[in-house]
Amino acid sequence: MPNDCLIIDGNNLVHHAPELARLLRVDFAQARRRLVEKLDELAGSSTYREVQVVFDGAGATDEFEVHSPNLRILFCPPNLTADSVIERLVHSHADPAGILVVTSDRGERDTVEAAGATSISCGNFVDLLDRALRRVASQIKSGQKRKPPGTLGDFFP
Repeated sequence: MPNDCLIIDGNNLVHHAPELARLLRVDFAQARRRLVEKLDELAGSSTYREVQVVFDGAGATDEFEVHSPNLRILFCPPNLTADSVIERLVHSHADPAGILVVTSDRGERDTVEAAGATSISCGNFVDLLDRALRRVASQIKSGQKRKPPGTLGDFFP
């Protein structure tokens, strides 16, 4: 069964990815842009029909424009948080069991799991991605016949 939707708490993930956390100290908008670029690359090969990144921060859309057929970027209005938007997305989905939410907020993970979705911490998400990329790089370096890299959905529950 194909996965329906991957929903990512963008600000939360920026803080948990080491490369982005370092950039975050210098330029918050650039860290967000870099995250979106990375996710866009991955989303194109994903088994998820939809990949959504939710950022806190009304008015943040002025920071950068995103034109991607692979991602849907959401910036929360002033009266909502990313957590509340993610909860609404899960609750309004026809089949919450087809959703994977990426966040390290334990309360948020409990809430979306209670609604039927699955969740993974940002740290685990980053680790799985890093391992998959290292495996492919190792195969290339050793001259092994490279297996198809698979898709993002092959690496996550």
